[in-house]
Amino acid sequence: MTIKNKSKIQKAKVLLVSKTTTAHQARLQIFQPTRRPQFIERIINTPYGEARIKGKLGQQHADFIEAIFYYREDLKILDDGRILILVDPYKIRISMGAGKDYSYSGIKNIADDVMSAIIDLKIKLKNIEIIGHIIEKIEKSTILKDNPLNKKAKRAMWVITIADTYAKLMANDLQLYYNPTPIAKIDTGIAQAVTRWCLGQKDTPNGGWILDNLIEAVGGINKNSDPHAIRDRRIEVRKDAKNMKNCGVILENDRIFLLK
Repeated sequence: MTIKNKSKIQKAKVLLVSKTTTAHQARLQIFQPTRRPQFIERIINTPYGEARIKGKLGQQHADFIEAIFYYREDLKILDDGRILILVDPYKIRISMGAGKDYSYSGIKNIADDVMSAIIDLKIKLKNIEIIGHIIEKIEKSTILKDNPLNKKAKRAMWVITIADTYAKLMANDLQLYYNPTPIAKIDTGIAQAVTRWCLGQKDTPNGGWILDNLIEAVGGINKNSDPHAIRDRRIEVRKDAKNMKNCGVILENDRIFLLK
């Protein structure tokens, strides 16, 4: 399948959605703050809005979706609001593997999880309400590329159908543009979640954010959490401070700042 012949209107719309992700995906905890998520239905209430997430979505799933948008080679918006994205699956795998080749079976499992998940969001700031899926289907394109491991072989590009509900979120929410590969290099899911939350903020408050408050903001702990669990999450974030800094998020004395 080839995506081509976009109208001027479609090209204008493409500019609206040609970003990596949006701010409220982290703020409303669409993705569990772990690299080993569970299949569960979660009800999230925050100052930014409300969410109900049903499925198995963790930080690796965020890596996958962000790589799709960041590395897209073409995009078409259908009349019903869905988006077709043309992307090289090899680039997705390298991004998710933080420069190394993420396994094909692993990416297939991640894709299955994403396609089955349901997100129900109510965003106060943007007055957005959506219920639906993120990705509807993934197909092989008729467009072929050279295989980097075997120049004589060819590999098919992917055409990914983004659900109209998620397309609405990408087009109307606070849009963010960054390379997802450095975030994929962060070892722990909780540090990834904190990094994504911070990158969705415009400015750092005076004195920075308190680490425990951010761990709670991304769903890593709650008011009833065991003290040992709180300590463990702090340790995990501290260990990832160097990788977080590479993404523009600084940890100093359990305070977090955005790198200007």
